[in-house]
Amino acid sequence: ILGCAELLLDAEGEREDEKEIQVIAAQARRAGDIVKQLLAFSRRDTGENWETVSIEDVVQEVKELVAPSLRVAGVSLQVSLQNELLQGKLNRVQIQQILVNLVTNATQAILENRISDGLIRITVRRVSDTLEIAVADNGLGLLPGVEGQIFDPFFTTKEKGRGTGLGLSIALEIAHAHEGDLACHSRPGQGCTFTLTLPVFESDTEE
Repeated sequence: ILGCAELLLDAEGEREDEKEIQVIAAQARRAGDIVKQLLAFSRRDTGENWETVSIEDVVQEVKELVAPSLRVAGVSLQVSLQNELLQGKLNRVQIQQILVNLVTNATQAILENRISDGLIRITVRRVSDTLEIAVADNGLGLLPGVEGQIFDPFFTTKEKGRGTGLGLSIALEIAHAHEGDLACHSRPGQGCTFTLTLPVFESDTEE
């Protein structure tokens, strides 16, 4: 896919669909990066692919990645940043993988429950030396008793054939590898909120 997209971009002459081809190429690279990161994570991440990044940049990139699917689903996305200068030392692709997975799950929950005014909120704030990235939806929430199983490998609330039950368990492992955590809070009929916590990068506190 990437090879074909690059051939089209290298072709002579202007193309009306160049922007769309660039999106295809970018997503193909991202898919390749995710596969590489999953393989690397199965061998435990040593931190070689970590970098100091702006959390705002990470969240804005996630917003761009999920925008097409949200538009098709008719679901709105709001992003709230308490401090735009927050930084973290992390594996950008893995953290984006967590957030994309959470937004995708929230979108599916909204669609399955036929919520007409579907809304997902991503809120970023600093609490002491910790970053909190919360992904909340206005769906119907989890059924009683499910919250304690949601991170178990192969456990899924989706219909048969629609989920592997690995997304959240992998997300939790990635959070732990970053010395953080991933928690879920839900009440029936009041939506669901997943909160990813990560350490604030030290340079953010040095001044």
